[in-house]
Amino acid sequence: MCSVIRSCVKCHLSNGLGSDVFQLCNHSCSPLVEYVDDITELVRGKYCLYPSSEKCQYRFLMDLASDRPQLHISRHPAAAGGEQLPQASSRSLKRSAHKPSLPVLDGSDPVRSQHKAYEDLLDLIPGSYVGRLFPKASNLKDLVVHAYKKLLSDVEVQIGVEDGQAQRFRVNVTAFCPDGAAVSGNTKCSGVRPKQTVFFKVTVGMSSCSADGGDRDVLMTVRPVGFNESVSVRIRQICGCSCTETGRCLDDDPSACPAETDACRADRSGAVCSGRGVCKCGTCVCDSSRLGNIYGKLCEMDDFSCPYVKGLVCGGHGRCVSGECVCLPGWTGEACDCPVSTESCVSDDGLICSGWGKCVCGKCVCDDSRRSGAFCEKCPICYNSCQSHWSCVKCHLSNGLGSDVFQLCNHSCAPLVEYVDDITELVRGKYCLYPSSEKCQYRFLMDLASDRPQLHISRHPA
Repeated sequence: MCSVIRSCVKCHLSNGLGSDVFQLCNHSCSPLVEYVDDITELVRGKYCLYPSSEKCQYRFLMDLASDRPQLHISRHPAAAGGEQLPQASSRSLKRSAHKPSLPVLDGSDPVRSQHKAYEDLLDLIPGSYVGRLFPKASNLKDLVVHAYKKLLSDVEVQIGVEDGQAQRFRVNVTAFCPDGAAVSGNTKCSGVRPKQTVFFKVTVGMSSCSADGGDRDVLMTVRPVGFNESVSVRIRQICGCSCTETGRCLDDDPSACPAETDACRADRSGAVCSGRGVCKCGTCVCDSSRLGNIYGKLCEMDDFSCPYVKGLVCGGHGRCVSGECVCLPGWTGEACDCPVSTESCVSDDGLICSGWGKCVCGKCVCDDSRRSGAFCEKCPICYNSCQSHWSCVKCHLSNGLGSDVFQLCNHSCAPLVEYVDDITELVRGKYCLYPSSEKCQYRFLMDLASDRPQLHISRHPA
């Protein structure tokens, strides 16, 4: 290792170890070069020696621990006879050179334990990043770039409730990540790429009323981490039963509240609050469930009793109401996973499923079982029978083989059609015959070699 980089050391020493030498010696130095006053401060014993004269030697050291190798050259010569390790392995040089400049080598090192302590704090400080800075800040640029990419790929929200009121409210956040993951209590998605969307569902519950019994609104703030924007949500709490228009409900006498719960039923025969809540002063207070959230005016909606597609209830394209998906515009199906649009079924020729099928739930369903492909465009055995093309040939012959016939016969002809004077010029022996009369037959040929099958019909009978 020492002998390999001596040419670089020689170049710097012969040019005076000046600041303008770096450019001159680029041709013979691949690593970064740094001048130091005393190499023994970096590492003890294991360094290389360059003999500048019989009595004078210069110490130098190759540091392989950083992302790019770095060469340290001593500014001051040492007397000849000092310890020289020309056979030192790259592994031992890397280990010894790195030890004093970056004390992060073993579990007992205080710097390593400090780094671990900062890593443990990452989850407590949103939008934070921890990295190791190498000696002389050699990896500073890489740290900044890596931190920038990491923070951009993490999408996270913070929820804050007005001071003094937070202890009375419970907030649950569920992040719906692009990969389909949806875990209750998870406020962050990692590895999000550009143009991907992350959905957050925030559920708020109140455990108790305020001590003064007031019903004033409480502010909740939703803020995406890393952005100077936020959304304020005004929470209206119902802690008292105010008088109705008939004056039958009194705050100071709960027993005076009427037992009628019609306002909490979908109809007179329906269950109160859909059987999943209690009616308080004409308003449903929904039950809590370990399975998910129950909500809605009559507690008729939830986020767990409907079909899931790719980890999302109702495929992320609808709401769960009374155990059934109510789809958003543009979506249909039991799980709202079928697009109404047929755009995904349009083939290159502008037809739906190439004209050979129907678009069902965004995918082609071929009318003919012999056909396959995303657009029903494949049919290896459709054109190998002569009789399968008789209806097409008959249409063209009965209409006189004119230029205006092509449009008329589109319904019975799948392939392109061309009239020829003599089919035997195209192929010898292997053609089909169509009996137009007892004594007259027309030759035709199916050409499967092109991208789209082509039917050649002879103009003259045989």
